[in-house]
Parts: sequence; C-alpha cells; structure tokens
Amino acid sequence: MCNAILWFTLQACRVHVMAMAVQKLYPDAKVTIGPWIENGFYYDFDTEPLTDKDLKRSKKEMDRIIGKNLPATCKRRSF
Repeated sequence: MCNAILWFTLQACRVHVMAMAVQKLYPDAKVTIGPWIENGFYYDFDTEPLTDKDLKRSKKEMDRIIGKNLPATCKRRSF
C-alpha cells in the first residue's frame, strides 16, 4: 500500500513540475490534460507546437524547479 501511495505521489509531482516549467517558459500555453501512464507521463498543452529545442529548455526548467526543493502539500478531498 505504501509503495502505491508513494508512486501516485511522485507521478503527480512530476506532472505538476512539467506543467509549471512549460507555463513559465511559455506563459500563453494552456494546460489541457496531464495524466500519467504505465511507463511515464505526458501533458497536452494548447499552444504552438513545441520543437526539440523547446523540449530541452522545458527539461532544464524542470530540473531548476526540482532543484529548488519546493515543499509538496496534499489536501484530501471528498466529492
């Protein structure tokens, strides 16, 4: 159970870091959907197509965000 919770938490953090990085570099980019999948994760953005250079910049920005060691918080909600 703990491993599943840890995996879920890490995947959620990774997806959010990617969204933060892309939105910082491309402020007009709109986040649409960002699920994680069995072997990784992805995000769809409503923006101009990103080039390989853009993706490398995004990866560097993700590394910079991770390096800041920001706190991660979680709120439990019921619907």
